[in-house]
Amino acid sequence: MRRAAAAALAAALALACSKQTGGGEPTSAAGDDAAARSAGEAEGEGEGENEAEAPAQAGAPHPAAGDAGATAAAQAGAREAADAAAAAAAQPWVVTPVSDALMDKAEAAVRTWFARRAKVAPDRVDVFIDDEGVVPGAVLFRARVKRSRGGGPADREMPAAVGLYTGEVVADADEARAHVARAWKYGPDRTVPASQVARVMGFLEGASGGDARPVYTEGSLKAIHPRYQAVARLPAEVVVDGAPAVEYFVRARDARPSFWKSTVVFRGGGAVEHRREDPLAGGAP
Repeated sequence: MRRAAAAALAAALALACSKQTGGGEPTSAAGDDAAARSAGEAEGEGEGENEAEAPAQAGAPHPAAGDAGATAAAQAGAREAADAAAAAAAQPWVVTPVSDALMDKAEAAVRTWFARRAKVAPDRVDVFIDDEGVVPGAVLFRARVKRSRGGGPADREMPAAVGLYTGEVVADADEARAHVARAWKYGPDRTVPASQVARVMGFLEGASGGDARPVYTEGSLKAIHPRYQAVARLPAEVVVDGAPAVEYFVRARDARPSFWKSTVVFRGGGAVEHRREDPLAGGAP
């Protein structure tokens, strides 16, 4: 700025001298050049000051950038939560652990009921309660008279039962299947995956003295005898007479028959038709 002031002062002195000597406006290029140089130097110093401030401003973050990022993250989280809630509402088959209180209540009720049915003391009854909530408001159970210490063919004839505990014991297979279908609201929209249908409906096929083990996972498929693997497959959704249905295979331990194919047809209103056939012979087992 001092150089610019000096140049401006020199131009003013030159102008004054010209007036004193010539009495008129300056016409020489010297005055114009001096004025131009003074203006240019003033502009140059101004640009230098602006450039010195620019790096400091460039390094500072935009005040709105952080707020925008936080808002976007919050919106994405809200969308994910909403999607998860919608998925849970649309999938009543989501498995949740059964409470200890319900399991204890179910075990006591089933033990008492089965002891009366089998005409044995309650301490001679083995009870299994499924601890996964695969049926809303109910639990699966299996009960049998305790097996002999050595085991053997006679154990196949020991009294046994499978069913649902819903607050009361439901041991009739058709009634239990109907209760499950209503709890699932199963219909054309297929609210439950085929694997879960097989898991529950296959369990309910347990024969007297034997456990029914539905083939509903890759692991359970690989665990059966190679002879059965040749015809078995994982559960599949099918349509029978225009109604939604599921096909699956079952392996039974200590029971005859020991392997079969089942089809459950959901007729609506909780009505369920159950069909069984021998996949190795092509007929009913």
